[in-house]
Amino acid sequence: MYLFETIDSILKSGFVKKEVPEYIANNLSKNIKLRTYQNDALVYTLVYLESELSKNKQTHILYHMATGSEKTVIMAMDILYYYKKGYRNFIFLQIERTLYQKLK
Repeated sequence: MYLFETIDSILKSGFVKKEVPEYIANNLSKNIKLRTYQNDALVYTLVYLESELSKNKQTHILYHMATGSEKTVIMAMDILYYYKKGYRNFIFLQIERTLYQKLK
């Protein structure tokens, strides 16, 4: 069974909400309207990080998505998640200021 299938079964069980947490949604720029696949990408990531699936493992996250699918929005949401967990130091390299503009 692939990881996404395992996460799918967890979500279908109904024990996990399939929505972006309020503390993340409220800290995105008001100009951003999440698309369904962006919401799903973050929900799948959070299910993985918060469940036993990632226990005792280093978490390296890769989003394999098309150009123009706003992966920077998902990265901004990941940063908000880790900030809430207590992380305060982030390094990200980019050509433009797009990630900075995604956050309030």
